[in-house]
Amino acid sequence: MLDFDFDFTSPASLLGGFVFVLMVVLWLRSRGNGSGRSAKRAEFLDTVEAWPPQAVRVMTTAQRTAYDFLREAAPRSHVVLAQVPLSSFISVPTEHPHGQWLNRAGRICVDLMVCDSSSRVVAAVNVRDTNESKRTIGRHERLTKTLEAARISVQTWQDGALPGEDDVRTWLRATLPVNPEAVPKFDDRRLLPQPEIQELRVSGGRGRTILRSLLKRNPKVAAH
Repeated sequence: MLDFDFDFTSPASLLGGFVFVLMVVLWLRSRGNGSGRSAKRAEFLDTVEAWPPQAVRVMTTAQRTAYDFLREAAPRSHVVLAQVPLSSFISVPTEHPHGQWLNRAGRICVDLMVCDSSSRVVAAVNVRDTNESKRTIGRHERLTKTLEAARISVQTWQDGALPGEDDVRTWLRATLPVNPEAVPKFDDRRLLPQPEIQELRVSGGRGRTILRSLLKRNPKVAAH
């Protein structure tokens, strides 16, 4: 441990202390200016020139095989998607900071998912590597927990032990609703584009008849 014998009554000591403090302040200011200059340089970097893009495969070989199994087993009215982030199809309350949820789970991608004819996710599959790190395992555990909380059937398949086509078909048959075309009642309309309210000007008995017919089919019709 360093032992400083500082004499506050000595002019030389006071001058030396002042010089030391000044040097520390200048050093901290130079670091701050350097960071500011680096941030400004980063703002002016061209997106393409600074980070040359290169197309890569969306799925691994095991994920591609699992994709083919799902596509063959799913109803023709359904679609199979790959590598979709949770934030694209999961809605969460906004009473807590949304950015924190995005950092924890929202940016995690589902390897494969099955959507019905209304584009709602009905099943999800994660194809895991047998040599994953603890951090990756924890991330996908959060993914599974989030999907299950959203009432989405999810399975985890190992890349070296994928289920057979018959097993996939049996799982989907038990997972999908009895009427695959039906839209669940817990649909969150905030996530779907809303039809514009139609305006209809009618008069007389014939107009009222037309209006009643339209209201039965579309309650959002407004008459003026």
